[in-house]
Amino acid sequence: MIRLLLTTLTLVVSLTLSAQQTDPRLEEPKAPEMEFAETVMGIGELSVSRKEKRKVTFTFINKGDAPLRIISAETSCGCTTATYRRKNVKPGKKGKIFVTVDASLSEARGAFGYLVTIINNTPQHYTRLRVTGKFIE
Repeated sequence: MIRLLLTTLTLVVSLTLSAQQTDPRLEEPKAPEMEFAETVMGIGELSVSRKEKRKVTFTFINKGDAPLRIISAETSCGCTTATYRRKNVKPGKKGKIFVTVDASLSEARGAFGYLVTIINNTPQHYTRLRVTGKFIE
C-alpha cells in the first residue's frame, strides 16, 4: 500500500513538473529590433543659392534575436535621399542609414523637418527618422 502511494505521488509530481516546462510552440517567435542612437538630427542652415548638400548618419543596433532586413527607405521630400547597406544586420550588430538633403532640389525656404521612413522586418514594420534644418538664400 505504501509502495502504491509513493508511486502515485511520484507520478503526480513528475506530471506537474513536466506540465510546468515551457512548450516551445508557446514561446515568442524570434524577431529583430531596430534601436537608433538618435531618431532626430539637425543639419543647420543650407544655402539654396550655393546648392549646398548635407549628409547625416543615423546609427542603429539590432537588439533583437533574428536578422534585421531593411526593405526600403522612403523620404517625405524629393530633395532628401536615404541610403543603406543591402545586407541583413545580425543580432547585436550595428547598421547605418545615410540621409542627404540637397538644397538645389528644393524650392522651399525657411525651416524644414523631413521624414525618412525605414520599412523593415521588425514586428512594427517601420521606423521613422527626422532631419531638421533651414533653407536660406
